[in-house]
Amino acid sequence: MACGDAPASDSGTDEGEPADPDPTLETLAACDESDFGGTPFMGPSFDPETGELAVALPSSYVVATTAGWARPEAEHQEALGSASEEVSGVVFESPGLLGARFGGSEACGSARTLTLWESQEALMNFVWGEVHGGAMSLTDTTTLGWETTRWVESSAEPPTWDQARAALEDARAEP
Repeated sequence: MACGDAPASDSGTDEGEPADPDPTLETLAACDESDFGGTPFMGPSFDPETGELAVALPSSYVVATTAGWARPEAEHQEALGSASEEVSGVVFESPGLLGARFGGSEACGSARTLTLWESQEALMNFVWGEVHGGAMSLTDTTTLGWETTRWVESSAEPPTWDQARAALEDARAEP
């Protein structure tokens, strides 16, 4: 059962009715991602075997994070999955990428990204590129909700998933 689903009814099926067919980002983000799993960081600044930093991060870099919740219908999940695979294929070829990691929760139907960039310009070149731009155009039809934020970081350590969640929460709270 995904977050936002009601318990199964007594109608003889195992499928519950959605509690809210149009949940808010706050509702989606409040789902307990206790089954969350994520990849280690990958990319030019990280050791491919361990996911640990292989070289020092710059004194200032841009962090971008996204979270999305796929619609439950198979056709939407397939379209989103295909677009996500394409984006994952090109992100590591993008000039200015320092590292990227991906994760998600099956229980919540969520997918998350966390990327590090040398500059805002490098990030925007990727974001508005053909593949990522095309994937963004699908979010209205393939997801229940999608959010993103970015910030400039100066920490010598890469951000954690908890920091990414907190940044998204802060962005939702902004007027």
